[in-house]
Amino acid sequence: MATHPTIGVEEEFLLADPASGEPVAVNKTVAGAAADRGVKLQLELTSCQVETATDVAGGTGELADQLLRL
Repeated sequence: MATHPTIGVEEEFLLADPASGEPVAVNKTVAGAAADRGVKLQLELTSCQVETATDVAGGTGELADQLLRL
């Protein structure tokens, strides 16, 4: 356990059809495409959502670098 404050971020994304704006059940496809690019996405309970999560960061600079990568 760290002896100083740490920070991390989780972001959830709703996957929507660009034309209609309606949610689409493609989270496995999107997660697979992300994995091909070195980004791990977590599947959510609904098939139209994915989540990214940073590692635990020791400061905002380190966190910003992770967010840009994700």
